[in-house]
Amino acid sequence: MTKNIRTRKRAVLSICVLLAGATVMSPAEGFDVRIVGHADVPEWIREADGLHVVGVPEPFGDADWLREADTVDRLDVRDAENDAEQEEAPDEDLERTAAPRVYGPVEDDAVALLAGPEEGEYLEMRVSGTIYDVEHVVLAWDEETNSLVEIEVLNRIELIRDGSLLLKTYFPEGIPREKIRWYDAEGKLYRHLVQEAGIGDRVWTYREGGP
Repeated sequence: MTKNIRTRKRAVLSICVLLAGATVMSPAEGFDVRIVGHADVPEWIREADGLHVVGVPEPFGDADWLREADTVDRLDVRDAENDAEQEEAPDEDLERTAAPRVYGPVEDDAVALLAGPEEGEYLEMRVSGTIYDVEHVVLAWDEETNSLVEIEVLNRIELIRDGSLLLKTYFPEGIPREKIRWYDAEGKLYRHLVQEAGIGDRVWTYREGGP
């Protein structure tokens, strides 16, 4: 009888430990990010049924796949005052920044559309799990410090949870002009430089706790 009680106690204790571990390692708190370059809008986006698109920058135009999307949330790029200030700023002014275009949460297979300073190709970023404070940043090369510096944050997304972003951009062969950065639930920073890699030849993957 005593042996059976001890066995049941050990079983209960083991279940409690497992439950506690499951709470700490909850999949919702982690992430897995897949990034790949494309010469055109990915087929899964163009042919998706019930696609929810968040934000439609002007460079995307009025494509057929956008007209056929089940839900489209359109956002203003910037207010008129910020647009005017940005137009007056010279390209070489490394300290000039303007207010970013801000998105709310991108969740449940929704796709956020972002546009960069150049176009012609696409960067697809698919997220499993949750990442926070996702920012699309414009870069320039500073001759004085021989380093990349940030010019401005063009777009900011509050969080992506099991969603995606599609950046209309161009993959330069030399110095990168853009990057994507984000944080995990613990506040760790991750970065991805938008640069030439042979469209579709390479897939970048980032996981929580990785480099």
